Amino acid sequence: ASVEEVFRADPEFAAIMISPTIKGDEKAKVVRRVFKGRVNDLMLDFLSVLAKRNRMRSLFDISLKYESLIDKHYKRYPVDITLAYQPDQQQIEKLQ
Repeated sequence: ASVEEVFRADPEFAAIMISPTIKGDEKAKVVRRVFKGRVNDLMLDFLSVLAKRNRMRSLFDISLKYESLIDKHYKRYPVDITLAYQPDQQQIEKLQ
């Protein structure tokens, strides 16, 4: 499961991670237990730093910005396609 899937699947976990009453060090320990072996070490360190500094609330904004930068780097742009007919599955896959 991705980081986002974990947060969406367990609202209680997400609430703990953004709670101002729980110390950052404790959050970082929880992050390491939950995500160790599920994400690479660099991502684990990044999540731990966010947790320790009480910045987990910013995770989704960071993720959106990262995806935007990746799309820009690879010159991927959103497009709308209008067809005069209903495409079959093979045509849809080609367009993706």
